[in-house]
Amino acid sequence: EEFQSQQEPTVFVTHGPPLASTRIDFVAGAGHVGDKNIRAVMDASLKSIINVHGHIHEGGRGLDRFKAGPAYNVSAVTLFNNPRGPNAGLITIADGEASYGNLR
Repeated sequence: EEFQSQQEPTVFVTHGPPLASTRIDFVAGAGHVGDKNIRAVMDASLKSIINVHGHIHEGGRGLDRFKAGPAYNVSAVTLFNNPRGPNAGLITIADGEASYGNLR
């Protein structure tokens, strides 16, 4: 809440993902394993929060949108999906909006 007064996007970096309904926190055989507390932050009455996380490699390069903003799973997926796939990403913030792209 303290950062909200700056009227700028806030990057919220966590190890694990928020509890989600998309692939960002999905593990086969276990289901959605994201964190309820991180989800609470992303569902709060905050604005322009960008959550960057990893941990769940199977959900790497996934995106989910929450009330406060997007959550990006930036885990490398090369070992799981494509050994020649991207292994880095870039988040760009311009005009109060965040976008994500894969880098090789």
